[in-house]
Amino acid sequence: MTDSLHGLTCPNCGGIVPIPEGQPIVACPYCQMRSLVRGERGLRRYQVPLRIDRNLALQATKAFFTSSMAIARDLTRTASLQEDFVVYLPFWVRWGKVLGWVFGQEKVGSGKNQRYVPREVKIAEEMTWNGAACDVGEFGVTQIPFNLQTPVEPFESERLHEMGMVFEPVGSQSEAEKTAQNDFETRARSMTSVDRVQQTFFRTVNPQMALVYYPLYVLRYLYRGRSFQVAVDGLTGKVLY
Repeated sequence: MTDSLHGLTCPNCGGIVPIPEGQPIVACPYCQMRSLVRGERGLRRYQVPLRIDRNLALQATKAFFTSSMAIARDLTRTASLQEDFVVYLPFWVRWGKVLGWVFGQEKVGSGKNQRYVPREVKIAEEMTWNGAACDVGEFGVTQIPFNLQTPVEPFESERLHEMGMVFEPVGSQSEAEKTAQNDFETRARSMTSVDRVQQTFFRTVNPQMALVYYPLYVLRYLYRGRSFQVAVDGLTGKVLY
């Protein structure tokens, strides 16, 4: 069942328009005028399924303890598990097709024959960006291994709260959009081989934005009187932090 927000007034006829969560375009039930929803209520929300259980999270952590010479050799034997739990952290996710044009000069030849010739590079690339939508300092995971092939489900708040701790977003969507666009343009520039850049033009076609709740298994250990924490990807079982 979809939650709706009631009480917004249609700008055309004055009727009350229900707004289902996550639906960016709504229609007035009286005059059928369509409106674009801006803000959190019109933002798509998804959740990534929890695919690993507690035993797999423990196995991944023990394997991590022996994965590097920099980790104490007796950690696996002497560390004691204090607690383990599941958290769902919100991440801004933005994707779209980035089109770019870079105009400049490319260096050719060598020695006395070295010169610069005009160069134009066109870019057309599907890109995805994500960033934490809350304070993740405690967990250390600022980005997730998310792409358009990552499985997602419709957001179900009650279900997630039954499965673990759920953190709500506290950041700005508009700031996330700016950060994503800057990231897209930086990556697009890195794809060019222009030695002297004179002009650049970038545009993201059909950009999409969503809030994705990602599952982590958090395991806290005590080793030689000190507390350590491991964050395991709840989808793949890989140690993220």
